[in-house]
Amino acid sequence: MKKFLALIVVAFLFSSCGNNNRPEKVDMKSSDSEKEQKTTDNNSNMLKLADFTMTVPSSWNKVEASSKMRMLEFENPETKSNIAGFYFGEREKMVEANIERWRGQFVEQKGFDREKFDDGQIFVKISGVYKKKPNPMAQEFTEAPGYKTLAAIIPSNKGPYFFKVVGEKGNVDEVEETFVEFIKSYAKN
Repeated sequence: MKKFLALIVVAFLFSSCGNNNRPEKVDMKSSDSEKEQKTTDNNSNMLKLADFTMTVPSSWNKVEASSKMRMLEFENPETKSNIAGFYFGEREKMVEANIERWRGQFVEQKGFDREKFDDGQIFVKISGVYKKKPNPMAQEFTEAPGYKTLAAIIPSNKGPYFFKVVGEKGNVDEVEETFVEFIKSYAKN
């Protein structure tokens, strides 16, 4: 009986530690004002999360997330870049922890910038020699010089949301302007 009860407790713990911290649904839709612009900008979309919206650049295409850790993912085919979105629940401590983790993904940093925008969004830019891994949990890595990370931490009433793009510096440089526009499009509902 004790073994059966222990199995039930373990099953409960596993089910409660799943992706329950993630929002149930990522809402992608055009606003009324954008519907009028649809004739000139067919790919412009509003991303609605928690208590805010952001405008997704028209050059980004929503794709299926390549990992269960990712809440959503966009690709920018012109720059061979993928922009990933993450949500880990109401864990404010994860803001600084993630910034330090992103810095730790570089063997050598050639540049690090951090900027806070008017509405509390944090923009992080790191460049240098990246630890390129076959998968995120792998211990082994190949040193990849000339890499760059752009990341954003977006505040909400449900905890921080994270957006990130990593890749060869030239490709990431190409998406930087639209990434910053995406961050600055943040608007509280």
